[in-house]
Amino acid sequence: MRDLKQEYTIKGFKLSQIRRAKNGYIYEKQSNEGSVTYEVFKYVENRKYKCVSYPTEKAFGSWAWAYWNLETALRKLESINK
Repeated sequence: MRDLKQEYTIKGFKLSQIRRAKNGYIYEKQSNEGSVTYEVFKYVENRKYKCVSYPTEKAFGSWAWAYWNLETALRKLESINK
C-alpha cells in the first residue's frame, strides 16, 4: 500500500505532513499569504489504486476535519487513534 507524500502543493496551498499515527494524519496547510490551518483525517485505503487516500472536499465533516490551531488538531488525531 502506497502511503501519502510528506509534502504536496494543491490549488496554491502547501501541505506538509506533521504527524502520522496508526489511524490518521495531520497536515499543515499554508496559503501563499502565510495563513496556516491544520487538516486532520483518518487513514483510508483505496484498494483499487493500492494507496492511501487524501481527503476530497466531500470528506470534510465525515472522515476529515480542518482546525485553526495545532493543539485542537492533535486532540482530534488522538481521538481517531483510540
